[in-house]
Amino acid sequence: MDDNFELYKLTMRKMMHIARLHRSVFERNISKMGIHHSQHHLLMYIASKGEINSQKEIAEKFGISSAAVARSLKELESEGYITKKAIKDDSRFNKIVITEKGKEIAQESHRMFKETDASVFEDFSKEDFIHFNACLDKLEGKLIEKNEESCCTRKSK
Repeated sequence: MDDNFELYKLTMRKMMHIARLHRSVFERNISKMGIHHSQHHLLMYIASKGEINSQKEIAEKFGISSAAVARSLKELESEGYITKKAIKDDSRFNKIVITEKGKEIAQESHRMFKETDASVFEDFSKEDFIHFNACLDKLEGKLIEKNEESCCTRKSK
């Protein structure tokens, strides 16, 4: 067995723990805005696009069911974050458009993300970031490689 196994395990645990902490900080801040994190993801996506021509696009983007998207959109619409407008050429579909209230939440979210990340990373030097990102790039490359290997191995059986 590899002598470094315990270090590998410790490193992966820390990365997962940090990811959970990061998510927890954002979810708490988002909940203060009065929006659930799953709705927030959808709202931020809609804000980035300005408008969406179909619920199906959202479902495919997030890998969730159309029914789940419909429920979340209904809640976002009832809270005034989005509106649905009939598409002229096809009344079966509604264009999903972010409202001013939705834009305000998106802007506040961006401000909060930026402020939180700045405070988390304030003690890091540029060299720290360069080195840390180089390590993450190596790790990501290896995991992509392993993922592709397992994908191809599974299919060829």
